[in-house]
Amino acid sequence: MRRMGLRYKPSTPRERSVNAARMDQIRDFVIEYDKLLREEEAGNIIIVYTDESYCDTNHAVTCSWHPEGTTGTRNKSSSRGRCIIMMHAITKFGPLTEINNETGCPVDDLKWRKNCDTPHS
Repeated sequence: MRRMGLRYKPSTPRERSVNAARMDQIRDFVIEYDKLLREEEAGNIIIVYTDESYCDTNHAVTCSWHPEGTTGTRNKSSSRGRCIIMMHAITKFGPLTEINNETGCPVDDLKWRKNCDTPHS
């Protein structure tokens, strides 16, 4: 790594900025969202809201390899490493899931395999 001109040193988190381009993106989103809300009110579409929740573990390292003569920076991690992701979807009519008529609860048919830490591998 040193032959490539890199040095192991502490990294400084990069600050997030709200510049003009970001403000334009936010404005465009709000305008488009307003249009979609009007379409939903007219009965032409149904808006589906989604949410992701995470159960995870990780840490951010404070040192990394950076070019000589530069201030090292690192992205602020919004993740905590390996995780289970729970996805939720809901409309104004309720959650997007099959409901058990006897219990009134969502149907959970996720099957886990032996010797596997996720249902998808």
